[in-house]
Amino acid sequence: MDTNEKWNLLVNLVYQKLTARENEVQSLWEEIFADANFFGYSRFGGEIDAHRTMHIGSSDRTIPDIIIRDSVNHQDLFVVELKQHNMLFDNRYKEQLFSYMRLLQLTIGVLICDKIYLYNLEINNEIVMEIPFIKDSANGSKFVELLSKGNFKQERVKNFIREKYAFDQHVKEITQDISALDIKQLVIEYYQQKYTTEEIEKALAKIKIEIKSIATNCPPKSKSIVFNKLMTRSRAIELFRNCGYQLNNNITFASKNKSANNYWANPNITCLEQDFWLILNDNMGNKLYLFKIPANAIQKSQLVTRSDKPNKIDLQIDYHNPSFIDNRSGYSFQSFLAKEIDY
Repeated sequence: MDTNEKWNLLVNLVYQKLTARENEVQSLWEEIFADANFFGYSRFGGEIDAHRTMHIGSSDRTIPDIIIRDSVNHQDLFVVELKQHNMLFDNRYKEQLFSYMRLLQLTIGVLICDKIYLYNLEINNEIVMEIPFIKDSANGSKFVELLSKGNFKQERVKNFIREKYAFDQHVKEITQDISALDIKQLVIEYYQQKYTTEEIEKALAKIKIEIKSIATNCPPKSKSIVFNKLMTRSRAIELFRNCGYQLNNNITFASKNKSANNYWANPNITCLEQDFWLILNDNMGNKLYLFKIPANAIQKSQLVTRSDKPNKIDLQIDYHNPSFIDNRSGYSFQSFLAKEIDY
């Protein structure tokens, strides 16, 4: 398997354990780090050190979930802090990981909960890289490659984190700069060598020029709670198409239920036989979620149909669950999440 295939398999395993308890998550990741199909560290060689007891002073102790070691040079490589996969990031988890890293004098640490958070911690200067559990992720594939036995080199991992952080910062800066540009003035300057300012301004008067972020092509997010605020099925589809997604006509749109904490929809069961788009409208948080579900990626037997209309899927996706669990079948749609838009 190449690293992308390994990453996709890892994502599948994580989603199978989305609601598992921490002891099950611990067992899963010990197996993942030991498996030759993933990271390939040796349990018997002491390269996967689980629940090592470390003392702080005379009485206090701390127990990291997993420490990965180099058995040849007899040194620790990086430490892993584990939480349940359906738990969102909490600053306390990060501080817990950092306390282990400082005790072990390690600069590379991994926090695993709803995503992978890969940290480079040097002299209280932290850089983090977030890697969601999404299939075909280039960053996920690189994570598997760089942290595998025989490949792990601190500087390579640090460079990976730094480069991704710098890339994201540059994109943010460019976006801000472009948003602040006076496009009209740029157009005038561009054509001044050929036309008079009066001619250019006359032409511009007939043209509307604006810059819009396709990722947030909508009004600013309001802090007030208003159901279905300016959001309809057609407008949601338009927003995602503006983001470059080629949505077909096999689309289901579901808003949060006003009287229950779920997204409710009844698409025809045959929708699973072709590429299927699911849009969830969080009309309390003013956010849209787009899920791209390839043809036959979900089997009909994996979902529950209505008792009165067996040709209709009875979807009731839990509003509060970050893994987008369908309460009727227990199926998670998280792995198909393609895009989020605030509105």
